[in-house]
Amino acid sequence: ASAGAAQEAGIETARIDKRRFARTLEVVGQLAFDQNRLAQLSARGEAQVLDVKVDVGDEVKAGQALATLGSAAVGSGQAQIASLEARLRAARSAVSREEALVQTGVSPRKSLEAAQAALAVAQGDLEAARAVLTAAGASSAGTGGRYVLTAPFAGTVVARDAVIGRSAAPGQTLLEIADLSTMW
Repeated sequence: ASAGAAQEAGIETARIDKRRFARTLEVVGQLAFDQNRLAQLSARGEAQVLDVKVDVGDEVKAGQALATLGSAAVGSGQAQIASLEARLRAARSAVSREEALVQTGVSPRKSLEAAQAALAVAQGDLEAARAVLTAAGASSAGTGGRYVLTAPFAGTVVARDAVIGRSAAPGQTLLEIADLSTMW
C-alpha cells in the first residue's frame, strides 16, 4: 500500500522512541492457590486440639508436626491394638507349643492346624486395626488417643482454625497448607 492509501485510511506511523515503563502495573484480577498443591488438614473424627505448633505465614517442611489432637476413638483403637498384639503373642506361643507336641507325637496334627489358623486370624485382626488407625491419621504405636497432623508437603500455612482446647468436628478444616511457588 502506498503512503497516500495509508493516509486516506487514517493510519498514522511514528518512529519508535525509547521510553521508560512504569514499575508497577495496576490490573484487576484474582490470585488463587494451585488446588493440586493445597492441603486442608482436618480431624477425621471427634477430637480435641491439644497443641498447635504453627501459625499463618509459617513455612513448613514435608512431614513436619503441625498440631496434636486427642480422640477417644483413636484411644480406643490404640488400646485395641495393644490387646491384639498380646493375642498375637499368645497365638505364636500356642503354635510353637503345638509344633513341639506334634513332633513328639503327643498332640494330633489337627491341634497344630487350629493353632496356626488362630495365629493367622490374630495377625489379620491386628493389621486391620492398624489400618483403621492409619486411616484416621494416628499411629498404632501411640497411646492416650493422641495423634499428630503433619504437613503432606513443603509449603506455607495459609489458614488456621486450630485453637488449643477447642473441639474439632470430623472434617472440620483446622489448618491449610499451600505451596506458594505456583499461583493461579
